[in-house]
Amino acid sequence: MDLIKGNWKLATGFVAAAATGAIAGMAVSELRKDKMKESNVAPQKWIRVGAVCELILYPIKSCKGVSVHEAHCTKIGLKASKYLRDRIFMVVNDRNAFQTQRQIPKMALINVTINENRIILTSPGFDSLVFIPPEDKPELRRSCRVFEDRIAEALDCGDEVANWLSKFLEMDGLRLLYHYRETTQRELTSLQQKFPHFSPEDKGAFSDQTSYMLMSEESIKMLNTKLDKPVSHRNFRPSILVTGVVDPFSEDYWGYIRIGDYGPVFKSSKPCTRCKLTTVNPDNGVFDAKGEPLSTLTKLVRTYGNKTVDELVGNQAVIGLQLGIIQGDGGTIRVGDPVFAAVL
Repeated sequence: MDLIKGNWKLATGFVAAAATGAIAGMAVSELRKDKMKESNVAPQKWIRVGAVCELILYPIKSCKGVSVHEAHCTKIGLKASKYLRDRIFMVVNDRNAFQTQRQIPKMALINVTINENRIILTSPGFDSLVFIPPEDKPELRRSCRVFEDRIAEALDCGDEVANWLSKFLEMDGLRLLYHYRETTQRELTSLQQKFPHFSPEDKGAFSDQTSYMLMSEESIKMLNTKLDKPVSHRNFRPSILVTGVVDPFSEDYWGYIRIGDYGPVFKSSKPCTRCKLTTVNPDNGVFDAKGEPLSTLTKLVRTYGNKTVDELVGNQAVIGLQLGIIQGDGGTIRVGDPVFAAVL
């Protein structure tokens, strides 16, 4: 099977055991349609395609992730506790523009531990810092930007954490902001509007694109067969990691995803296009000299089951799937939960 050219079929060991050939064939035909039904209504037919093997939250955007056994699904991303949430804190520069490992690869070395309302930052060879997130006060509100997106209100976390970040990251004027609202404040960019199934409500707090990103272990394993030095999901920073998928990159074609037998339902917004952040070594915070794995990933040209999406993505590097939640907001997902793809 030529997966790289997009000749993909929805087939797993789960399906082989639980579905007839006729049903599996119908899944292939339906999921490869050029047009998916544009709807936020959950489908009624599903096929099991794998299981959740890890849930990862990144409380501070571009710093180390925190693995959890279970998390609640909210409109703006995974939530394990009040402050242990996905990308609700963000480092900005003196112009209130977001900063990530793209600009400061050393951010990969910052560990984030959350103990109730106390946030603890630690890094190798550097004194730790404990701070408490701010309560909403008008004088603390700041506007900021993530790419083209203007976020009207976030709360400044104070001088102490700002000074700690500026010293460790060796860049003056850094601040830490907290997204205290429960809904996104962002609109679709001109490019995002062109994707046929990308809705404004799919966007998160401080995430690059959407409030959820899913990928499979099998896709990473396949990529590693083409690399001199293997990488892990830490290079790609998914919030939901899936295992047990028979074919690598099959998630490219999942239009809708349900996690758990009666759990939350997610819609595919767009393929997850990649940038140089993937080339940061998460163990030492240094860019890979050969630009890997991005260089190799760019060569794995695929199609995505939709002509418009294919044209928009072009030859960009892709691994993973950007998702928005459409049903089950507030529901809980757990490591080990079955993962289903829709039969449209």
